[in-house]
Amino acid sequence: MDLIQILGVFLASALGAGTFLKFSAEKAIETGLQKALHRETLLTETDLEFRKRQIEEFYGPIYASLKLNSEIYKVKF
Repeated sequence: MDLIQILGVFLASALGAGTFLKFSAEKAIETGLQKALHRETLLTETDLEFRKRQIEEFYGPIYASLKLNSEIYKVKF
């Protein structure tokens, strides 16, 4: 083998390794972003359910009280 062939083999393997590393890095970044998005979605849904429950527990008894006392105060709904 002469020097040009050795240089060609070296450059080809370096290019292949670089492509593999780039693909691996892109895959790792994509997976990390998907995990972060999924975690954020779960946190948002959990927070929304918590707020919904708080509102139901606060306004539910008030609404029931108004409905039960509507005959006394003539409240229309």
